[in-house]
Amino acid sequence: MKISISIFFTLFIITNELIAQNPSDSLYISSIDSIRKKIKKQDNSLIHKQFKDTSYNRTVVKSFENNKLISIFYVNESFICSENVTFHMKNDSLVYVEYTLSAPDIRSSRPASITYSIYFKNDTQIHYSTSYYPGAIDCILPPLEDKSFVEEYYYYKNLNNK
Repeated sequence: MKISISIFFTLFIITNELIAQNPSDSLYISSIDSIRKKIKKQDNSLIHKQFKDTSYNRTVVKSFENNKLISIFYVNESFICSENVTFHMKNDSLVYVEYTLSAPDIRSSRPASITYSIYFKNDTQIHYSTSYYPGAIDCILPPLEDKSFVEEYYYYKNLNNK
């Protein structure tokens, strides 16, 4: 009788501890596990290819996951202003562009910059947002309409396609 009562109380305590757990804890743990698995997977399957675009004097980096192009990045640096663009794609279609112009600011550890985040669907711009970090020297911004990100995307997608 004493054994069965102690077993009952032990089971009761264990059950209450399991019930008392926050349900979001298990979701949190499973999300961390999925992130860890994805990072581990990316370590094995993410490949970066860098080359020089001599036509525009830009350094270009293409990122591939499982031999599928997922992003293109280029940087165009000059003495006054640095321009970098990252094209993100999904299912071989352009979905997001991050366009940043930045200039050195000796008074701050962060350069003056402006970033456009531009969203596309079927090669058509559907939305954009802007973030601005002022500084001593600001870049002279070309109007956003003057940039043809879709054309640049296809240019770099097909450039040095090895």
